[in-house]
Amino acid sequence: MTLRFLSRIRVLGLYFLVTTAFAVFTFSTARAQIGGVYDVLGVQVDVTADSATAAQREALQRAQQDALVALMERLVPQEERVRLPQLTAGLAEQLLSDFQVVQESRSDVRYLATVNVRFVPQRVRELLQSIPVPFAETQSKPLVVVPLYEAGGTQLLWSEANPWMRAWAAQPGPGGLVPLIMPLGDLGDIVAIDAPRAAAGDAAAQEAIAAQHGAVGALLVRATADSATDPSVLSVSAPAPRQGLSGVSFTVRRESGEAVESFFSRAAARVASSLQEDWKLGNTIAFDRRNSLEAGVDIFDLQQWGQVVQRLEKVNLLASRRVLRMTRTMADLRLEYFGDPQRLRVAFNQADLVLVGEPSIGWVIGRSEDASRLSPPRLRVATPNGGVTTGDQAPAVQ
Repeated sequence: MTLRFLSRIRVLGLYFLVTTAFAVFTFSTARAQIGGVYDVLGVQVDVTADSATAAQREALQRAQQDALVALMERLVPQEERVRLPQLTAGLAEQLLSDFQVVQESRSDVRYLATVNVRFVPQRVRELLQSIPVPFAETQSKPLVVVPLYEAGGTQLLWSEANPWMRAWAAQPGPGGLVPLIMPLGDLGDIVAIDAPRAAAGDAAAQEAIAAQHGAVGALLVRATADSATDPSVLSVSAPAPRQGLSGVSFTVRRESGEAVESFFSRAAARVASSLQEDWKLGNTIAFDRRNSLEAGVDIFDLQQWGQVVQRLEKVNLLASRRVLRMTRTMADLRLEYFGDPQRLRVAFNQADLVLVGEPSIGWVIGRSEDASRLSPPRLRVATPNGGVTTGDQAPAVQ
């Protein structure tokens, strides 16, 4: 992938810096994902063998295998996983980038560890495409969980007596494509939203708790039990927490001999799984639909331009990108991507970018915070003096 800059660059100082900043455009899409979607963090293993060395060797192989299973659950819709090959330790090793032991302890015959595992995105993609099996990579911005519990005429939210909150706190960390943040229920959380405001669906309070935790929205998930002392039926509902996700509503019954904690945890896991599956199905990568578009980027200053470049690295639907023209105030890019413009927009939004326009009028790319001051989406042509002109004819999606 070669960068093609404007041949007549007159302001050498600025263009040298801009060229340096844009050098990251020569990366592969795979590299951008290491450290994110293709990381599986906090894999726990506990192995006993004939010796500490043997236990450690087996444990690290098991950690890689368990991480691969978790990765496939993250990327591949549930109904498609039956098409996957056997997820062996050998296959995990072939796809492995590296791993890090973050905590360990051992005896003469036992080894316990917590391991972070990273896979090479391109190798995983090639495996899934060769099957072939649909999968998703675009990661949603995080949601903050607001676990409202109702039983016996009482509403509980940020309380140690709230079993629904405890169930969510016990769920796995934010490892899916829709990261879920469970607040601690500290003073800041209480000030942002309390049980009455949650029960009333107070939008401002939900926005406040989301902003406090750096989330795109709140997952207000309500659980109503049939008994405050010995619940056997739990009615669970949650409105759609953001665009691209559906709401949930179901009733779950406690199984014979099931502990209350397991009962609530099972209900919480069902909500989380439903959200993850919904997002994956809406964002699967259409590798058989490769399109392209040309878009303009306003350059306000070097820092803003560098941030646009960095954020584009996070858009994994992009197959390739190159600069067609550049001046002091604008750049024209050609992007090749998988899928359709709507899914590309969704992927841009998760990276704090906006893609403005339509095939009939052209496209403009910018940071989300600059949306109000972007140039209109028109064909933009660089002029010799470093300015920009716009025309009525725009490049179409091919």
